Amino acid sequence: KQYKETWHRTRRNWEENNMSLHATLLREFDKAAGSLAPDVWFGALAIYASCTAEPLGGGKLMQPEKRDIKNVRRDIEKMQGDGWCPQYEGLLAAAALAGMPAGTDADFPDARADTIYLWDSGGPERGRYMTPESAVAAFKRFNRFRRLVVNTIRIGDEGEPAETLMKGLADATGGTYLWTKKPHP
Repeated sequence: KQYKETWHRTRRNWEENNMSLHATLLREFDKAAGSLAPDVWFGALAIYASCTAEPLGGGKLMQPEKRDIKNVRRDIEKMQGDGWCPQYEGLLAAAALAGMPAGTDADFPDARADTIYLWDSGGPERGRYMTPESAVAAFKRFNRFRRLVVNTIRIGDEGEPAETLMKGLADATGGTYLWTKKPHP
């Protein structure tokens, strides 16, 4: 019973702060998109509670042309923040978009990317791995031949489980960790 009550309180907290978290996500996307070099390719995915990945901007790798950035931003604006994201499954979907799908550790002739940016505001609550430590360890195993760099941007308060997850992913892959404080209405 205690778990159920905590679940509902957490869910309600997400829904109350969703608009400000969404605005923060858009602001951070704009910053990242503005810093992309013209010869870089990028792709974008939204990962939802049902452990499904929804491609943004057409579901392909794109160059940072104005129309592609605009299409991805428009898709982000339409997103429904349901608050329960399976981060590990999202990383697998991003690796597949980059041409390095799960299920093989051989050469990756279709590899088209080397970096993943993960924006998130919570710890693992859904998916295969339910603790930050187990999700980081699993991704390290998955990534040992792919060598994808994961840069993480966390929107949240200090000391949350997401901090362990996001910082752990960045440290394990040679990425960077950025923390932006959760906006409170």
